[in-house]
Amino acid sequence: MTAPRPVGIFVHHQGRGHVQRAGALARALLPARPVTLFTADPDAVPAPVRAAGAEVIALPSLFQPTGLEAPAMQAEPAPRTVHCAPLGWPGIRAAMARMARWFDEADPALMIADVSAEVAQLARLCSVPHVKVLQHGTRTDAAHRAAYDGAVGLLAPCHTALAQPEWADWAGRIHYAPGLGVPPAADRIGARQALGLDLGRRLVVVAAGAGAGEAGSSASVAVGARAMPDALWVTIGPLARDWHATDPGNLRHLGWTDRAADWLAAADLVVSSAGNSVTRCWPSASRGS
Repeated sequence: MTAPRPVGIFVHHQGRGHVQRAGALARALLPARPVTLFTADPDAVPAPVRAAGAEVIALPSLFQPTGLEAPAMQAEPAPRTVHCAPLGWPGIRAAMARMARWFDEADPALMIADVSAEVAQLARLCSVPHVKVLQHGTRTDAAHRAAYDGAVGLLAPCHTALAQPEWADWAGRIHYAPGLGVPPAADRIGARQALGLDLGRRLVVVAAGAGAGEAGSSASVAVGARAMPDALWVTIGPLARDWHATDPGNLRHLGWTDRAADWLAAADLVVSSAGNSVTRCWPSASRGS
């Protein structure tokens, strides 16, 4: 009997949404099919994914300089068909070479890119079918379109109601998977009961993540909390603290929490940095808050 061919997943290391989705995909595939994760932050791969048998290969970052780059070559303009492909970066060469060797040696059945337009195109150029994760925002540039056009399938980790108009170009290849990688949460009442919250009090949740955006400073959140004294304000994630800020009594800072999905489900209003995990999976979105 022929052994099943592996599936590769490229995991962007900025933020937490990419690795959570990759973990959910890996757990669904294992142990029936081998899975290899490529990432510049292997420590972020959830322990249960490793325990399930996923291989994790560390790569140099594709966009963070190390000081070994050639400044003169970096100044060369990039063609429209690439998104982030500066010249003279040894780290990029090493990362792409490592994936290309794996393509040749492992003969994968599929490569999933979450997310990189260049990795998606590399898979296509190496004759490996790839699935590209769709992102919200303006991705109509030639590089992203080339990655989408060359994919055998597109994965949208959101509800169809959040589809963007330009996604109609690939409608037949899109699979919608709302909540992928996000722990299931109870409904609003169930979440509040699980968290021990007053069912009738208005709740504002300020969510910060590990991506490029920030939810703001504690001082600005305190201003909001003072403007709504009857509401409970709760911050989750790494909010920047101001040494001179004095928090009102209706403001709580939780930092990183394993109950993020419950806090989002319990909220009447969410203030966030528009990360994928919040905007795509907040159950309260249907309430128009």
